[in-house]
Amino acid sequence: MNVIKFNQMPIVILAGGLATRLKPISEAIPKSLMDINGQPFLKHQISLLQKEGLRKVYLCVGHLSEKIKEFLDFSPPKDIEIKIIDDGKPLKGTGGALKEASKQIKEDCFFVTYGDSYLPINFKKVFEYYISQNQPALMTIYKNQNAFDKSNVIFKNGQIKDYDKNKTSPDMQYIDYGLMIFQKSLFKSISHSYPFDLSLILSDLVKNNLVAAYEVFERFYEIGTPKGIQSLKNYLYRKEREVLNNKTLKEAREERGH
Repeated sequence: MNVIKFNQMPIVILAGGLATRLKPISEAIPKSLMDINGQPFLKHQISLLQKEGLRKVYLCVGHLSEKIKEFLDFSPPKDIEIKIIDDGKPLKGTGGALKEASKQIKEDCFFVTYGDSYLPINFKKVFEYYISQNQPALMTIYKNQNAFDKSNVIFKNGQIKDYDKNKTSPDMQYIDYGLMIFQKSLFKSISHSYPFDLSLILSDLVKNNLVAAYEVFERFYEIGTPKGIQSLKNYLYRKEREVLNNKTLKEAREERGH
């Protein structure tokens, strides 16, 4: 693999799903455009990626894709390139969508996240750790203990021992946090029939000891459920208040200094 700099890293957002847990709302509005404190979720997600220094997004869409395209045409974000990749019909699943996206990506490796994930994490540190591990894939993990969603990872002695979204085990204390890195070359040999889930790719890689693990200690946020939406709204409101309070405090100090 050619050496790539962090500011060259693209990210794939998998945003084509049906959002069945949010019906009936998701029958008319794609998950990416769900209102979060007065703004579509996608706007919050893109702003976070910009803040973390990312400048190129491959947005994989499917369900109600025309609404996402209309939103981006009407309100294109600045200083970040967004390329839309439409699943078409039938949907290809997260794994199929990612395989198709990999064909359009020029870089040798790339980030991947989900279209309903909001991740307060240092992306550059994740990238630097990935480079240091000399593995073709990386999964961020969080010690969830079934708190915010069903845990699906067995992590011991610094290694992912098992990853399975469908299995329940007391040893599964961790969860896929929602940010991954893959070498593009991995997707040339993937032969699953469409549609298929990204979890199949990750499970195969874990079984072959090809996935580095990066443990995260701050919880993830997601909009896959009504409860998750409310948690994210509360989090963003708190962050906004912190920014305003800090700004007010700074202005007060500057006034005293004059």
